[in-house]
Amino acid sequence: MLPVKPRRVLPTIVAVFAVLYMVRDPQGAAVAATTGFHALMSVMDALTTFFNGLG
Repeated sequence: MLPVKPRRVLPTIVAVFAVLYMVRDPQGAAVAATTGFHALMSVMDALTTFFNGLG
């Protein structure tokens, strides 16, 4: 029996659930993607402000 590598299995499982979510609830998937993008941009803005404050 071959050992299962979590580094290969976990991203596959996440991708399958993401596709299922997009198929079953496209509007909810769009809201989740937009929210995630805004959160990422907020973190990047905070990091930029922090590093600019260092000098």
